[in-house]
Amino acid sequence: MLESQRERVPLNDGGELDTTLAFLSFARSCVLKKVNGLDDEQLRRRLVVSGTTLLGLVQHLTDAERYWFGHKLAGDPRYADVDFDMTVAPDRPADQVIAAYRTAIADSDAHIRAADGLDVLTAHPVLDEPRTLRWVLTHDQRDRPARRARRHPQGTHRRRDWPLTRAAPTRSACEPPGGSARAGAAVRFSGSGGLPGAG
Repeated sequence: MLESQRERVPLNDGGELDTTLAFLSFARSCVLKKVNGLDDEQLRRRLVVSGTTLLGLVQHLTDAERYWFGHKLAGDPRYADVDFDMTVAPDRPADQVIAAYRTAIADSDAHIRAADGLDVLTAHPVLDEPRTLRWVLTHDQRDRPARRARRHPQGTHRRRDWPLTRAAPTRSACEPPGGSARAGAAVRFSGSGGLPGAG
């Protein structure tokens, strides 16, 4: 990805919810930028020992959207048992996986808008007690694909054509020039206290 194609880190500072949602949207956008324009082979290519692929990452994130915002926040029973699997069936079209992620994002945004502020409690408990929407959003941001650097520190943030040489993004494609890995959306799946969708 060229420097001119990078998306600026959100500068929204109009309040807690405004800033949080701006960075949530930013993180999602970084993932979608990574898959935009890649062919099926590139999306499914495994180039790290964990076997992670871009398409598998998108599938995993779709389940995370559905579990945390659909099930935990809004109480939708359909997503109580999502498995967060990053193995995409060979016969499942890549465009279907990406479209499902976009749909899950739209559904999550609808659940967030329907909530009566950040202090609203989840419909289902998290670790034995309800948590606030504020907590869910903070947890989601912490585990967004963008902190995978700790698991794959090979510097896979180099260029837009990273699938040709590397396996998974660490720094965000949306990160501004000169930014740190913490400034963008990171890619990470482990070490969240055993919470679903984090590992």
